[in-house]
Parts: sequence; structure tokens; C-alpha cells
Amino acid sequence: MAFIERFLMENCPNHDTCWDITASPDGFIYVGACMEHTAGGIAELVQFNTKTCELRTVANIGDVAGEKYGDTHAPQGKIHLSLCSTKSGIIYGATHCTTPPLMDKMWDPWAMFMDAKRCFRGAHFYRYDPVANDIVDFGIITPNEGVSVMILDEDRERFFAATFPKSHLYSWNMKGRDVIDFGRVSEHYILSLIKYLDGKIYFTDYYGRVICLDPMEMKLDFLNIKLPHPHYTDGMRNWMAHSIAASDGWIYAGMYSYNNLIRFRPTEGRIEVEDLGLGMEELGKDTSLDFAFTKGAPVGLILKDETIYFVQLVYFGPKEFRGSYVSSYNIKTGKKEYIGVLEDDGFKPLVWKGALGTDGKLYWADFDAIPPSLWSMSL
Repeated sequence: MAFIERFLMENCPNHDTCWDITASPDGFIYVGACMEHTAGGIAELVQFNTKTCELRTVANIGDVAGEKYGDTHAPQGKIHLSLCSTKSGIIYGATHCTTPPLMDKMWDPWAMFMDAKRCFRGAHFYRYDPVANDIVDFGIITPNEGVSVMILDEDRERFFAATFPKSHLYSWNMKGRDVIDFGRVSEHYILSLIKYLDGKIYFTDYYGRVICLDPMEMKLDFLNIKLPHPHYTDGMRNWMAHSIAASDGWIYAGMYSYNNLIRFRPTEGRIEVEDLGLGMEELGKDTSLDFAFTKGAPVGLILKDETIYFVQLVYFGPKEFRGSYVSSYNIKTGKKEYIGVLEDDGFKPLVWKGALGTDGKLYWADFDAIPPSLWSMSL
């Protein structure tokens, strides 16, 4: 039986979305609290103590970047899939755009890319040390662009990141120096970078095409294979939304526009792909679950022992069906099991990325509520 807890982010009363979450080895969960839909809004880095269940803001990103509230420029409004924890508990992150300037109702990243007053100045790369309770800003790393996703290759002591809106792939060292631009790799942006057992990093473009990055040789290989997608989309909007490299040699993934959980692995110079089907064993018993697992998409993947836990996200459709339905897949037996829906007093959140705490609990943060909440599930 699953036990669900909700922790309201009262420290972020006006924030509206949380896209990124990561767990550190010292018992903390970190969340990027964003103000995506609030003109002039500033993101905050939030820390949750799994022992005391306390939430607190550890950094206002505007203060970190040295930008003032009310500036005419697009603000440091988001932390989007960029939080990285080291083995020692140091947290790295980068900022993202799409929040309008204070006096604007909307912000078009292309129209305002070269606007001297309204452009986004660029993504800041920063480091937070929880022991010293100190944050260091290494400055703007990608001028006029935000970082949509970032991964740390601690073995190589390098970060790899994709930008928005130009979708270039970058790499830099632990201090944001020695920057390498690999060029454009996709339309729109990238949503997931995953390091595989062979040390290489895999991701997909807008059409689901698999791309391999070799951190040793610093070379890209655009592979001639696309991951599964609905036929009616022709592969468009088919980003790999989330991915996990498991001990069985497979990369498990949820696709942005596809209902089923999938997995793939590099094998003898090619990519082997398996469609694992719907995220629950049997349909026809519950209308809400039937809708979720045939219309929703797997996100928020978490690996615990030999089990992949994931959220079947229903973002579109009738209001009564919208929500985050948690299911599991055992990588050893192939058994699927529906766990339950995230819910608190009638409120069903929409969540995106997940993390496994040192306490063994599963954590997600919601992206469509003011203020947002952190959710935990004990199994």
C-alpha cells in the first residue's frame, strides 16, 4: 500500500511551476520553483530536508545572477531540468527563460532574441554548497539563451547542456569555463540526457531520432533510428521526456507524445528498441485508468532497486481524468503494477520529473499549481 504526503511550498507563494527535482546523497531534495507564467517572476532554488520535512528557499536566482526585479529584460524565471548533484552533495544548476518581462503579457523567444531591452541576457551557471550554505555564480554561460536540460558527467568533470531557443548542445567544465558549442542538434529543445553504461550520453531530437555523444572524443553521432511515436504525429513532438539507465543494460524512457513505456540499448553498433506496452496490466476496470494509460504519457521515471516507478501524466482531456497516475515496471520480471494516483483532499497534481530520496521515498513536484507542492510516496 502506498502512502502519499503533500508538502505545500509556502516559501514560494507566487510560484507556478516546478520542472526540475534532484536528490542529494546527504538527505536533501532540491526543487527548482519557477515563475513561468508570471511576468517579471524570479525562480528560486528550494531545499527539502527529508529528516525534518522542512522546506526552505536557499537562493533567489535573481539575486544570484545580479538582476533586479522589474528589469525590462526577460527575467531569470525558470530552473528547467538542469539541477545536478555530485557525490559529495554539491548542487549545480543553470537558469532558463520563457518568463515575460514585467510589463509584457507574453515573451516570444525568437522575436525578442536580439531586442536590446527585452531579450533574455543568458543562462547563469551556479553552484550551491549545502555545508557552507553558500552559492557561487559562474556567470552567463549561454548568451541570450536558456538551458533546457543539463547533465553532469562527474567522471569527465564536465557538464553537457542543451539550449533554448536555438537548441545547441554545449559542454563546459566545473567552473563554467572551456565552453564547447557542438552546434544545433534539434528543433525547439532537448528534454533528456542520459549517461549509459559505456560512458556515452544519449538523447533524442524533436523527431525522436537518437543522438549519441562520446565524452571521451567529444563527438556526436546522429543515429539513423527514431524511438516509437504515434503514427498521426509523423514523429513530431517526439522528444524523449525522461530516461533512466538501469543495471540490466537498458535505458528506460517515456516519450513526450507516446502512451507506452519503452526501452532501448546500444547493441553491436545499432540501437535495439523494445515497446513495453501500456503502463498497466489490464484495462476495462476503471474509466479513469483506461483514459490515463491510453491517452497520457510516462514521465517522472524513478529507479528503485529493480523497479522503475513512473507517472502516467494526463495533461489534456476531461478535467476529471487529469492527474498523475503512478505505476511500476519490474525490470527483472517484466511485471507491471498500478500503484495509485497522486491526490490530496480532491486536488490531483500534474508532475514532471521524479527523484529517489535517501529515505527510500519517491518524490515529485507539481508544475500547474500556485503555490506548488512537493509530493512524496512511501511504498
